[in-house]
Amino acid sequence: MRIKPRKAAHFYVRQLMHSLLVRFSLLLFALTVPIHSQSAEMNIIEEFQGHVAAKRWNAALPVIEEIVRRAPGISTSWRNYGVCLDELGRHSEAANAFAKAYELEPNDFGTQYRVFRSLSLANDSKGFIAFAESESKKAPEILDLISAAEEFKAIAQTNEFQGLLKRRAH
Repeated sequence: MRIKPRKAAHFYVRQLMHSLLVRFSLLLFALTVPIHSQSAEMNIIEEFQGHVAAKRWNAALPVIEEIVRRAPGISTSWRNYGVCLDELGRHSEAANAFAKAYELEPNDFGTQYRVFRSLSLANDSKGFIAFAESESKKAPEILDLISAAEEFKAIAQTNEFQGLLKRRAH
């Protein structure tokens, strides 16, 4: 089956305008706190941005954890948390953070991709296939995109994934 480039591009959106998303997420965070404490909140935002810009992921992690703790309803904060965890090689935890971001913003297909990617990097084929099955109920073409993606080749060739393809074909 030939996959349309537009659908593939839709699935493979990565980090598009990531720095703007970071800033937007952090701005939303700042807007959720009372005016009298915004100075302190802006400091935490600037601290996080500085760590990310310098790729100091170990230093950025406790800062983004605090941001997520204070304002857990902001999807891009969860996404940034996932990015930080991924950069530290903590892929299972990153998948959970990305899943939370995707739950908060279910049309963010860049985050959907990050869930798949983190589960794959964590070698969590059971979690990957469960997520693929869930997502295929909303968009059946996702299974074709996964099958065609080189980075997901190992999981796509498993008996479990092939079984999912057969179940979805019926």
